[in-house]
Order: sequence, then C-alpha cells, then structure tokens
Amino acid sequence: ITPLPNGISFRDLFAPDVQLTGFDGSILVEGSGRVSDLYRTTASLRERGGSSESDDAWRVTDITANWKDRTVQVRWLSNIQVKVEGTDVFHLNNEGGIQLIEQKELVVGSSKIIDASWQRAIVSAVESSRGGAGGEILGDLLKRISRGRAGTRPNNIVEDALKRNTSKAPPELDTSAAAAVYNIIRTLHAELPSIVDARPGSPLPTPAKIFLSKDIELRGMLDETLARGIAAYSQALSASIGSLRAAIRSGSVKTMKDIVPIIEVTQLGTIQVSLEINLRIEPPALPKLPVRSKTSNDKEKMGRRQASLLDIGIPLDLLLISEYVVDRSGRVIEHRICQNKINGQKSPADLVSNWIKEETRENDSSSESTIQAFIDAVKWASSISAN
Repeated sequence: ITPLPNGISFRDLFAPDVQLTGFDGSILVEGSGRVSDLYRTTASLRERGGSSESDDAWRVTDITANWKDRTVQVRWLSNIQVKVEGTDVFHLNNEGGIQLIEQKELVVGSSKIIDASWQRAIVSAVESSRGGAGGEILGDLLKRISRGRAGTRPNNIVEDALKRNTSKAPPELDTSAAAAVYNIIRTLHAELPSIVDARPGSPLPTPAKIFLSKDIELRGMLDETLARGIAAYSQALSASIGSLRAAIRSGSVKTMKDIVPIIEVTQLGTIQVSLEINLRIEPPALPKLPVRSKTSNDKEKMGRRQASLLDIGIPLDLLLISEYVVDRSGRVIEHRICQNKINGQKSPADLVSNWIKEETRENDSSSESTIQAFIDAVKWASSISAN
C-alpha cells in the first residue's frame, strides 16, 4: 500500500462505520479498523506470494467514477497464487470518506463465485493471516474454488484449516525481521518492570516504542479500538501507567514484588506478554465491602473481616495478558489485550478498556481523580472477595 501524504493513515480513508458487503447485501466486515486491516493484510499476502513490483502480481484493469452518485467502480486482477478477478464499488460520503464497499463480482480461476458464504470464507482466511500466519489457508481456499467448488458451500473449511495448523511452528521470518522480534522481546523485558517505578521524575515509558508502527492500534478484549496511531497509543499507555504510579506514590497502593514479565512467541508468530503485578490496597483507600447477608451472625463475621482488612489491606494481584502483532518488516502494528485477572478471577471484558479510556480523557496522571480512577477500576476485586 502506497504511503499517504501529510501524515494521513490508510485507515483515515474509511468512515468509522464503513461496511464491506457481499453479493447478497450481507455485511462481511464492518468498521474502519477491520476494513483497513483487511486491505493491509491482503497487500502483505500479495507481497509474500510474488513481487510487489510486478505488473502481473496485482493491477487495476478499469476504473469508472460517477461523481453524481459518489461511487467509484474498480475492476482488478491478481495473479499471485491463483488468478483472481474482482469488481468492487466504493461509495463515498459527503466528507469524501469511503462509507460502503460492495463486492459485485469475484472470479477465482475460471470459477465465478455466486454464494456469499465463499466471500465470508475468504475474508476469514485473510483475517487469520494477520501478523504472518495463515497465508497457506487462503492459498488452499482459492485453489479449492478454482477447481470448481464455488458452486458448493464452504461450511467450516477455514476453521478446520486453522485447527490443523495449530501444531505448526511460527511463520518463518527473514533475518532482519527475526532480529527485530528478538529485540522487541529484549526491550520489553528491560522496560516493563519500570511501570511501577513511582520515584518522582521517573519518565513514563511506552514499552518497545522504537519498534512501533506509526499506525499501531491498541485493542481491547472485545476487539474494540482503544487507541490508533503512535501518539494516541503512547498517550493511552502513559496515562494508565501514570495512574498506577500515582496511586503507589500516594500510599494508596503498595507494590509487593518486583515485576518479572513472561514473554514468548506464539504459534501464530505474535509476541505474548504475561505481566503479573502484585499490589496491596492500603487501608485508607479501601472501598467498603458489600454485606450481602441479612443474618446477624453473617453480619458479625463480615464486620470482623472488614476490621481485619483495615489492618492488613487487600491483596491485589493483577495478571495482564496481551499480544503484540509484528508485521514482516519487524514493526509492531497491533497491541491487543487478551485477558485480565484480578486475584485469580477473570475481570469483565470492558473493565481495563474503560479504565484506559477514562484515563486518556483525564490526561492528568498526578491528580487525585487519577488515583481514585485506579482504585475504582479494582473495586470489582473487593466484591469478589466478599463472596
């Protein structure tokens, strides 16, 4: 994909609620994040399958614009693994952004696809390739269609192929990309422990910043975009880390152990980070524990427990699991939150996401409200403790 001028990211070409639809009008992909990812991954697969500079690799064969209707029809041809011809119609909104993409025609080999379920299977195969894995699945799918299977239904072909590929090793990288992955892991080991460094004047880190793509996205467990672009990503992480540090600096929270991250490369080629943060909420900051029982005996037990907690504080063990997606050039293009546990219990999917969003809006990591925001984010832990 050709770089865009004036700092415009590829995703900016699409409306936030853009839709890619199939032959039957059904939505294949929705949202500027997923749609732009789909095109970026497709371009990456083309580069892996053949020379990106070859005229025969991929080319536009015809463009027809209707400025009255704000539509642009594009006919294209790909010759990477299997010959694929397609016709897409792009609908522009009043601001010039792409609001709707209609896939009007798709021919693989000599087989014309007429069932939208094959379109969904192709999209699924492309999305499974993000980060470097799964290109073989797309190639096998296209070859199956080209052999005359387009008249049948794909059923669970992509899901079954993914299951068969779970035992495979991570994708092979060239020397420079492999070295970048090693250096990302090394840098994360060096920088992540500093997130609890609450000494005055200690800089707020953006871990592995030198390896981040300028279009990096931070995504939550619901696959929602929490930040897009290196500036917004750095702000989101700095605000969240600053919130934790401010709580530690104020004495509301105390660290119990040094942070030792566990970092590994997954079978799909992503870098998975498991970060355990052992804290204790000090008595002045303790949220009042709910008393759910109505019997006097249970209330008495709860009162004794509350008094004990006021003496020793509440242990707060956070386990944060996330993955860094690295492209073929060795740049981190996505950082996604995979799982969070508080005192061994899985937290609600939106807990950390909401905390990050709130902290980014506050944009003041030293204020009293920032400290309280961190305490509020873990009140869920105290309700678990009361069960």
